Amino acid sequence: MTLAYNWISPTYGGTCTERYTAVLEKPQGRQVNLRELFFCLFVEQKTPANCDWRRAKGDAPMDGGLIYLAGFLLALLFMWLLGAEIRALLERRQARNGTYHTLAECEHVIDELSKRLTREPRSWEIYVRRGEAFAFLGDHQQAIRDFTRALSMRQEDASILVRRGRSYYKLRKFDEAIWDCTRALANNPHYIPAHGLRGQAYFGSGAYELAVRDYTRSIELNPEHVQHYINRGQAYYKLKQYREMLQDSDHALRLKPDSASAHVNRGQAYYGLGNYEMAVEEHGQAILLNPGYALAYLNRGRAHAANHADEQALLDFNKAITINPRYARAHYHRARLYQGLRQYTRAMQDYQQALQVDPHYCKALYGRGMLAYEQKDFSTALNDLTQALTINPRCVPALTARSLCYVYLKQNNHALADARQVVEIEP
Repeated sequence: MTLAYNWISPTYGGTCTERYTAVLEKPQGRQVNLRELFFCLFVEQKTPANCDWRRAKGDAPMDGGLIYLAGFLLALLFMWLLGAEIRALLERRQARNGTYHTLAECEHVIDELSKRLTREPRSWEIYVRRGEAFAFLGDHQQAIRDFTRALSMRQEDASILVRRGRSYYKLRKFDEAIWDCTRALANNPHYIPAHGLRGQAYFGSGAYELAVRDYTRSIELNPEHVQHYINRGQAYYKLKQYREMLQDSDHALRLKPDSASAHVNRGQAYYGLGNYEMAVEEHGQAILLNPGYALAYLNRGRAHAANHADEQALLDFNKAITINPRYARAHYHRARLYQGLRQYTRAMQDYQQALQVDPHYCKALYGRGMLAYEQKDFSTALNDLTQALTINPRCVPALTARSLCYVYLKQNNHALADARQVVEIEP
């Protein structure tokens, strides 16, 4: 069977007849020329309104649906190819610019940058971009290697030093992070990111006064940066300077009234001042601004517990753990609550969970040791308290409790040694 069609050309205004013939049944004939059909349908815009379809033999009209279907499929193919080309173009641009938003995009960028480094092994910029991509993936060891390679070509670049310092900080290598920031500041004393990161590293290492100094310098250089006030407030909290923390939180809220973190800081300051009702209120404000803020639930739970509202405290601890099941601090504080309620089995489960997340969590080891002590399992208590003191040798409560364990186990010399150490730490 053959197909033929005539049309009245709207372009030239006259009648012009063109005939295309295609044999649809194989193997006798050839295939339909789809490119020509697509051109006729979509470029010349021939439609059933100006087409007269008929069979080659006879005058019976013929349906043109097959042609439209072929054209439609070709259009879909064209759009798919166009989309694939656009995606490939965007991926190449992402690799070139080092931009990504997902782990998959980041891994593709790393592959592209690695290929470029085989062609341009002396390009420090590519090493920096790949290092940032590795840091985005959480592979800070590889990020440090790339930043170090870049620094071998640009030894005094403050921005690269801070990038490497940030990866050291993520690995809890605070001394290395402090050293990189100090080198950066030697080259550029007004480089705010270096002051901010060094303050975080000092905070992580327990040098809270030095952290306050760096955060204060960051604020002097940029008084409109909210996060510096929040960070300095946290350092004030560790120094038990709660009123200074409250002042920083107020300043942060003036700059950014919808800052949930600033409300959390205010709540912590009120908690430190013993105003638990205001602490509950401020953390409630933070939760309204950010319903998924696990820290706000944790701190509000602590305030409820301090105010002897155990049921509300338990609800908040449960919510914090629901948001983040691996939240070691939430498990620890819920364990303490259960321990106070004499629900020892549940308390032990939470201590175990906290230590599974962070095996070096000193407070959880101390809490589990005290739980064993309350149940008169002095050998188990001694083991946990000793582990806690390995992490923090100056933990007075752990030294005191271990001294009592030695007394019950009739190891008086060890008990006396721990008692003397307590006196040395707190004369």
